[in-house]
Amino acid sequence: MKGASVDNQPAGQPVAVPFMELAVKKRLLSKNEVCALLGVSRSTLWRMIGAGRFPEPVELSPGRKGHPTDEVDQWIADRKAARGPTT
Repeated sequence: MKGASVDNQPAGQPVAVPFMELAVKKRLLSKNEVCALLGVSRSTLWRMIGAGRFPEPVELSPGRKGHPTDEVDQWIADRKAARGPTT
């Protein structure tokens, strides 16, 4: 993040992010993890995907798919934004 000052690092210098922190932020979630995060059943998740109301998973290998965390996080943020201001 250019321009950030983290741990007394001079402004304008790139900020080093530990590898594991990036791995956690950029990982793929299984359908069970997504269901647990959203509080929905697997069949509800697949209905949402089929209706275009939730992002499609990416194929990792034949028979194995995962949902990118950034897409799931964005979907949740979009739902919050659509809800409007909370009091």
